[in-house]
Amino acid sequence: MNSDIVTLPPARVSISSSIRGLRLCVCLLSCAIAYGEAEEDAALRAEPGRVAAWQGGRLGLFIHWGPWSQTGIGYIWRMMESPGEEARGMELWRTFDPVNFNPGAWARAAKDAGMSYVVFVTKHHDGFNLYDTGLSNYRITARGAPFAGDSRADITRAIIDAFRAEGLAIGLYFSHIDWHHADGRRFSRGHRDFDPSLVDRDPAAWRRFADYEIGQVRELLTQYGKIDIVWFDIQWPFAENGIVRVSHPVVRADVLRLVRMIRELQPEALINDRGTDVYGDFLTPEQRVPETGLPGPWETSLTITNERGYWYKGDGVSCKSPDTLVRTLVDVASKGGNLLLNVAPRPDGTLIPGEYEALAGLGRWMRKNGESIRGTLAGPFLDLPWGRSTWRGTRVYLHVLDWPRDGVLSLPGLRSPIVRAWLLADPGQVPLEVLSRDGEAAIAVVPRPAAEGVSVIAVDFESVPVVRNLLRASEGGRVLLPVARARLNGSSLRYNHGRNILRGGFLEGFATPGESVSWDFAVSQPGRYRVSLEYALSEGPEGGTFQVVVDGSGPLTAEARATAKWDGPLLEVRTNTPEQGETKDNRWTFGSHAIGTVSIPQAGENHLEVRAIAVSHGNLFFLKGVTLEPL
Repeated sequence: MNSDIVTLPPARVSISSSIRGLRLCVCLLSCAIAYGEAEEDAALRAEPGRVAAWQGGRLGLFIHWGPWSQTGIGYIWRMMESPGEEARGMELWRTFDPVNFNPGAWARAAKDAGMSYVVFVTKHHDGFNLYDTGLSNYRITARGAPFAGDSRADITRAIIDAFRAEGLAIGLYFSHIDWHHADGRRFSRGHRDFDPSLVDRDPAAWRRFADYEIGQVRELLTQYGKIDIVWFDIQWPFAENGIVRVSHPVVRADVLRLVRMIRELQPEALINDRGTDVYGDFLTPEQRVPETGLPGPWETSLTITNERGYWYKGDGVSCKSPDTLVRTLVDVASKGGNLLLNVAPRPDGTLIPGEYEALAGLGRWMRKNGESIRGTLAGPFLDLPWGRSTWRGTRVYLHVLDWPRDGVLSLPGLRSPIVRAWLLADPGQVPLEVLSRDGEAAIAVVPRPAAEGVSVIAVDFESVPVVRNLLRASEGGRVLLPVARARLNGSSLRYNHGRNILRGGFLEGFATPGESVSWDFAVSQPGRYRVSLEYALSEGPEGGTFQVVVDGSGPLTAEARATAKWDGPLLEVRTNTPEQGETKDNRWTFGSHAIGTVSIPQAGENHLEVRAIAVSHGNLFFLKGVTLEPL
């Protein structure tokens, strides 16, 4: 059986769960390793040390702001829903006058929150430039713009200066698409509705648009000093995220021209994965935390306000609580990622009180516990029933999200002796009791801390600790076996992490009879268990068969049945409702299917395998996981 032992090495590497349930050490040496498909071209890649330094910061501020803020509609794609809405959106610059703009207040709030970098939107999809570009009159400094005569009119410069003064690294957002540019409009109507033949039919239009973007990025990289991050949004036409080569040769040549220019002008800058061929330095899911860490450096962006979109949504919008943000940050850091929290200023240049309050609350927690986030790596424990973990050197940080009733924190799978443990927020570092419970190490925190929110326990070891991660039954006896922790036994099988806002978390490529996925797990009691599989299968290709085999029990054979009807790749399924503008992720396509019961004759470690027997239409199903329910 797979032992799934993680030994934390002294080198600066990130440890995360393997998507095959095997030990995985994701080295922070180069995205060439992470993405695998990249050609060896060091000149187009960031230095590994720069990537590691950025990861060490863990927390940044995202700012979406501009004329669209005047609408109070958080979702800027609303602008393209009708010609009238588009025309109105394009004229909003005439009334955009942020007289209360105070970038110093934003920068101080970010610093106090424990953030290490900022990413500011210099130009969004509407094409309006919040910097003093020389390539377009559609800009904040143009004659006739209400704010043009203000000393802060070059908003990008004012923000860079303010955040740089507070010691934060500078990131600039730039949208690949442009609804205002005469040529860009033809290539920028939507996220994924590009027609490659447009480039072939009118290469001159494409050339003008590509030159315009490259020229604007050159301005941003030469007029504002050192830039630490270049953050692109949306794929360039026919380009993919930074894990797939651009298919169109003309577009790919221009993408590489853009990337090469960035590396030459700002050699220390990092570039994200959107529309940058295979040369992005980090992946960028948004509005979600992946179920596991991603294969390479990554950052998720998340709005502090609730409801849809990244833009100002009116003063009545609710905000996530500081405790919610802390829990999200802990979850992200425990998986080796960065968190980019978004604020959406009002049109007058102020933040709503809820955003300030959220940042302040996050800062209070970070001042006491930031050591457990900054400069740490993904934690060694994958299955803590009460929380998450991070680590640095020979110290592990345990983040308690849900306190056990007795205050005793079990450490399943720990194979190294603990030297000492204490509450990180305790200035006296009073030692906590280390004990053994059911053969496993545990730490007693009695009485529990009086303060509400996430508590952090610091744990020191003599050397780097060894942890054996094994999926275990919950207190009620239920066993959850997610495919993110499965061993994949077949060349066509792969785990889909998702992309940007698109939710993955499922297994695909189950196409060959005999291939299988398997898990090692532990139960506390023998007995009979109901077996259920969660999967998605579109109407049409149903009819394949599979078996579930558990140690000590005969195989269960079942037929894969359709769960929903959709067209196209499952990752891109977004909605099953006809409402205008309605967007949902693909979770509605999945269903849970009970296929029978099995007998597990002994407590302790066991093994389960799902094996394809017959595959119809090239796909058995898209599997999310298996559940064992005690009877």
